[in-house]
Amino acid sequence: MNVEVSYSRHFKVGLVLCVLLSVLGVLCRGVRWDESYEHAQVLTETVSYPAEHPLKTYVQSPKSIQLVVTTWLLEWTASPAWVNGFRNFLFLLATILPVYLFTMVLCRNLWLALLAVALTLQGVFLEFDGSYPLQLWPELYSNGHIGIGMAGIALYLWIVGRHGWAGFSFVLLGVIHIGQLPPLMGTVGVVLLVSLLRGQRDPLRHFLSGAAIGIALAICLFLSVRLFMGVESDSHTPWFSDLGVEGAHAIWQRFTLEMDPHRRMPMVNGHLILLGTIVLAIAGLWTEKRGSLKKLHIGICLYLFFVASII
Repeated sequence: MNVEVSYSRHFKVGLVLCVLLSVLGVLCRGVRWDESYEHAQVLTETVSYPAEHPLKTYVQSPKSIQLVVTTWLLEWTASPAWVNGFRNFLFLLATILPVYLFTMVLCRNLWLALLAVALTLQGVFLEFDGSYPLQLWPELYSNGHIGIGMAGIALYLWIVGRHGWAGFSFVLLGVIHIGQLPPLMGTVGVVLLVSLLRGQRDPLRHFLSGAAIGIALAICLFLSVRLFMGVESDSHTPWFSDLGVEGAHAIWQRFTLEMDPHRRMPMVNGHLILLGTIVLAIAGLWTEKRGSLKKLHIGICLYLFFVASII
């Protein structure tokens, strides 16, 4: 699946504007408290927790490069404003950059791409909220949102034929926020299978080359965490309530089924709207192209289908 993209002066100007807009958005709205900063405080022992505390146990072996980078930044700067401000910048960039990239591919027009960014900042996409909460402006829970933005960038790289960079981004997403990997795995897996059946091996070869570099980076991350950032707990006493193991299990089960946005059944409207949009988009494109769909549209619709299918 290749889409020719011209990295013209207008395209690069748009990228710069996205970065500047993200910086200005943080400066104008003010810095907001970020969850990774909280965890970094534990790892740097800026805030003391008992050795057996659940939060300390949770963050003592970080698997996300977001937490690792945030911890390093806190150690270097010792500034809550800089650390949270940088996280806010990444949050807002994750909101607008994928929208800009996909609009430039679809429309090849800088002004339409910037218009799409402006509409995005108005929250027009929030009604698509389904099995995973969608966000817009920087707030506390940033890890998943930045992961969504990275997934969009990885999909963009694949669609425009940058298969090596797509493979690298694919693996990098696994250490940024692994929860966004399943839709990409389904999309790229189906497209790679079709390519192999057609005798096209270059996409797979380039994808694996980029993925190998990403895996090497992930291994370095894992080793650095083990060597320099591990916080060993002196106690293995579980923090259960007086209700005992069965009571604690009942509390946990109710939380995961009814309250945890990562696991609970989603609201119906988001999935219906998303699936309906896919059907309408395919029907409109089919009519416009008189029975032929562009590979770009097929790729985007395939990805949206996997996203809408996840519960």
